[in-house]
Amino acid sequence: MQEQKVIEQFKQAVMNNDTAAASQCLNTHPFLAKHINEPWFAFETPAIVAAAASGNREIVDLLLKNGADLHAKSSWWAGGFGVLHHDHHELSRYLIKRGAPVDIHAAAALGMMETLQEMVEKNPAAVSQRGPDGQVPLHFATDQEIIDFLLAHGACPTSLVPGSAS
Repeated sequence: MQEQKVIEQFKQAVMNNDTAAASQCLNTHPFLAKHINEPWFAFETPAIVAAAASGNREIVDLLLKNGADLHAKSSWWAGGFGVLHHDHHELSRYLIKRGAPVDIHAAAALGMMETLQEMVEKNPAAVSQRGPDGQVPLHFATDQEIIDFLLAHGACPTSLVPGSAS
């Protein structure tokens, strides 16, 4: 019971972007670091993914220092989210430098044309690959050049419509 209370305190600190409180939890309760990649957050999400989604680099760095895995993903039934699947693009670029894996969805969101081209060259079907929340790369693309590239390589615009088959 006490362990669950500590986990809840840690979760609150992370979700409130309270680096000092999260650090204190990790320092006071070493079991937290041993289980840092557990899906304790909403939608079966590990702390590092929740922190990245909030955009707080301090919390992200704290979690990484305590063993958080940049490859971690949520276990969301419709498709897991990773540390690069959010709107904090500067943080994403920082995490890529730290070793976060870039998938086709993140490449599309971040406007990483060369990476996207390499991925599609290796696997043309990747333009229709379902990822976080069951979405395809077109869902993530905001740059017209990326959108045009995906469409030119077989991405189906009807895959953006809920309930459509693709």
